[in-house]
Amino acid sequence: MDRTLENFITVLRRSGVRVSVSETMDAVRGVELSGYEDRQLVKDFLAVSLAKSQPEKQIFENCFEISSTLKAWAARMLFLRIRSEYLQNI
Repeated sequence: MDRTLENFITVLRRSGVRVSVSETMDAVRGVELSGYEDRQLVKDFLAVSLAKSQPEKQIFENCFEISSTLKAWAARMLFLRIRSEYLQNI
């Protein structure tokens, strides 16, 4: 599992959201399909996979906003772009 996603799920669990193994796998598949490029799409995939009740949805929103600061997001995008360029040149 991607370290970024693993960390986010850990934050959700520590914040009181019950996330099962099957829900985690659904989230992983969603991110694999979407990639990280479209922040809203990633957020939507994760929300449907991980937040079930209204209180969990609010916790999810708070955790997602905190977890995706501009600096962290920019660093991740830079990494993905460099990795993509590298893989195209192999």
